[in-house]
Amino acid sequence: MMSNTDPEARPDDIRQTRLPEFALHVDQLRAHNCAETIELLRQHEKKEVGCVTVRDLAELSSPPTGVYIFFDDSGEPWYVGKATSRSFAERIPSHFDPRPDGWFGTLPKKVRTFASLSTYAEAIEISLSLHLLTVGVPDRYVAARLEKFLRSALRPRLNFLSTTYNMGQALDGILSK
Repeated sequence: MMSNTDPEARPDDIRQTRLPEFALHVDQLRAHNCAETIELLRQHEKKEVGCVTVRDLAELSSPPTGVYIFFDDSGEPWYVGKATSRSFAERIPSHFDPRPDGWFGTLPKKVRTFASLSTYAEAIEISLSLHLLTVGVPDRYVAARLEKFLRSALRPRLNFLSTTYNMGQALDGILSK
């Protein structure tokens, strides 16, 4: 195992990077088939969004981009998104604009519509109670393929896709296309 002082270590080498408990690296998923990947994501530790700090998101620096998933208390996925042109630290908080008419705040707006809530404040409260899991992906094209796969396979309440995948297929095959 490489140490943090190894001069040959690449900064994006997962073996040298300690990830927060609510984070995975795409390399941890590649050896699994699609069904195993979904189960791994459902079972992996997550962190309540309202408890995620800037420090937590800043620790997602290697790579700082990828796919993120919001789950409810029962483990059901609500939203799958990707951070490719901006880092997790920039992208994830943008979902929680406290202004109902703000440019961002897409998650509470979707929650409000989905749950037929009367106020934006209720939607913010529910959104902040969701649980976050991130998957670091250094390549934006791989991140886009992973997001598409997860939106189809997980069928999140707020943004699923109807594309179908062979769940016995190796995830690496989907990501490498």
